[in-house]
Amino acid sequence: TSGRIVADPRYALRIIMNGRDADDDWGVGDVFQMYESLDEGETLTSILNTDGERINNYEFARSNPDVIYVSGQVDIHRSQDGGKTWNILPKRAFGEDVITGFAPMMLAVHPRQENTVWVTNTNAGGAVAYTTDGGKTWTNPLDENMKETPFCWIILTGDEVNGVYLGSANGAKVFYKDDTMENWMDY
Repeated sequence: TSGRIVADPRYALRIIMNGRDADDDWGVGDVFQMYESLDEGETLTSILNTDGERINNYEFARSNPDVIYVSGQVDIHRSQDGGKTWNILPKRAFGEDVITGFAPMMLAVHPRQENTVWVTNTNAGGAVAYTTDGGKTWTNPLDENMKETPFCWIILTGDEVNGVYLGSANGAKVFYKDDTMENWMDY
């Protein structure tokens, strides 16, 4: 998953980042804007205003860096033209029971497939979903014994077997699965 500053995979001079609310004591209260810099942060230009939805995570699609995903508390925003225009994905990854309250929605974009995105939400156990069609449909891939665990971190290997690592939000549990496996492996 991404951090607060993300570099375009083609060249490091271009970065995207979101701001922070100066009144926030936790340091996690992001403002509702995404910014782009073409000069390593010397100047910033607003490229997305979420109209009051707190920004949690963002990432370039490495297979096509003109595609950028930004997750908020509720929706996932996508640009297909390098941040010039934005749309909200057609369907939400999680229902209202998961997206209430303050919990970050983290995301990871498959390194070789720009329409494949995995998301987690720490607000509820088992809140993991992925799409392979740019958000038209979502699937929860978890085994039944994992559905009570809140997850936060996602690493997509991008290899031939589509390996996925999931890290739990509470404690230090890591799970792994790829296309050759029927069930998740608990490390």
